[in-house]
Amino acid sequence: MGKVLSSLEFELRMQEFFNFLHKSNDSVGAMRYAQKNLVKFVQSAMTDQGAKLTLEEKSQLNAQMDEVIKAMGLIGYPSSLREQNAEYKRWTRSGRWEDLATQFESEVFALYGLQTHSLVTQTLQTGISVLKTSLCEDKAEDELLSITRGQNDAEMMDDVVHPNGKCPACDPKIRQLSGDLPNSLHTLTQLSCSLTG
Repeated sequence: MGKVLSSLEFELRMQEFFNFLHKSNDSVGAMRYAQKNLVKFVQSAMTDQGAKLTLEEKSQLNAQMDEVIKAMGLIGYPSSLREQNAEYKRWTRSGRWEDLATQFESEVFALYGLQTHSLVTQTLQTGISVLKTSLCEDKAEDELLSITRGQNDAEMMDDVVHPNGKCPACDPKIRQLSGDLPNSLHTLTQLSCSLTG
């Protein structure tokens, strides 16, 4: 994980440290855990490794050292005062483990060079971008204008669901995939059906 400049191990170790303080209110156990697992982050930030580290790595280590120092300062507080601290609240909030799971997933993708979107989605979007024209978006703008003009709701919903029956890019299910895609320019291009001509 060092290849992708990961802070996941640090985040997990800090989360475990705060679990000692938050769940079991065990300051001694938290101190032992910090001595065993968090000291290495402070030591690596304090040792001079010269040209081995990039500027980004040095700043990450310094930030981690600051986090450890702040966390160690919270050990001395009684639990009632500790819970009022913003830093403590950040580490003990309910969605923290979900954030770590998301970070783990993104760092595994980065480490192994995996895509976050499936190849099927990318292939579909490639095909849709060839078919999508400015008329698809013009139709959507016309729908908004017709809503403001007070068109009958039944007619309006029929138009919204089926804007252009012949255009695959106008299909509501496909439109979700084509929302951020650019329009293709069809000035000299014509698509013709091999069966009907």
